[in-house]
Amino acid sequence: MALSEISMDPDVLQGVPVVTGTTISVSSIVALVCQGLSEQEIIQRHPELTPADIVACVEFQHAGSR
Repeated sequence: MALSEISMDPDVLQGVPVVTGTTISVSSIVALVCQGLSEQEIIQRHPELTPADIVACVEFQHAGSR
């Protein structure tokens, strides 16, 4: 996972993990993945994301759940 793709800043969404350079939370992207949305569908909803951003969100969430 590229750590630069995920950031936590108290001034952005009160410090929850977000995709770097956005206000899109990791948990919101993981929720879309869990709902069964494809990578393409997620990017259609959030065109500022890349496929690598989506993977980073899932990996970040998985690493935190251990």
